[in-house]
Amino acid sequence: MDDKLIYCSLIYFVAFFVRGLTGFGAGLIGIPVMAMMYPLNFVVPLHLFFETIVGFFLLPKAWKDVDWKQVANLSAGMFVGNLSGAYVLAQLGDEVLKAVLAVVVLGFAVHMGWSAGRPATWKVPASWALVFGLVGGVFGGALGMSGPLVVLYLANRFTRKEGLRATLIALFQVVGIWTFGAYVWHGLYTEESVSVGLRLLPTFVVALTLGQMAHVRISEVVFRRVMAAVLLISGLLLVFG
Repeated sequence: MDDKLIYCSLIYFVAFFVRGLTGFGAGLIGIPVMAMMYPLNFVVPLHLFFETIVGFFLLPKAWKDVDWKQVANLSAGMFVGNLSGAYVLAQLGDEVLKAVLAVVVLGFAVHMGWSAGRPATWKVPASWALVFGLVGGVFGGALGMSGPLVVLYLANRFTRKEGLRATLIALFQVVGIWTFGAYVWHGLYTEESVSVGLRLLPTFVVALTLGQMAHVRISEVVFRRVMAAVLLISGLLLVFG
């Protein structure tokens, strides 16, 4: 096993352990680090290959806890937002968008970590799902980071970790499938990316399984603090990346 593959295996183990534990975060961890070794047009499609098959592992057990109305509203907004993301990027520039997203994500991450275990004093209205999906989709289309904003919304809506994690898993599966189809259509998968993906598959399966097992064993407070830490990391990567 060459050094690059060992490095990639370690990254993917951490990224997809977190994904199995929280229902999100693999891309926030894996993509920036992998991009130090490979170009983004290799890293992002490779990562999405794994994201697309995550649901087949995690959704069966999480299915009963999914809020499908939230998934439908958020994914509809994200789809429209993704289409307009490139235009927004051209108008504002990536530095402005990164700064705005970083402020929102870092502020919420600190609040989420501090308030874990305390009852919420205000809940975001369910009618805002389409708006959060739309804005998250714009950031996804422009920067490849739609996750943080929809996590902010859903983390405020749910009081139980099971519903929050399950709905995130379902949402990112829906979004991942249509994005994967677009990548295939545009020929972004190469012989090298498929070869690397197949060699990383055992690491992916082990990490996802262990993350799912850990989710069952941790408390609600610890779960939300782990989510806050992942959001905090993503915000710092936006600032210093």
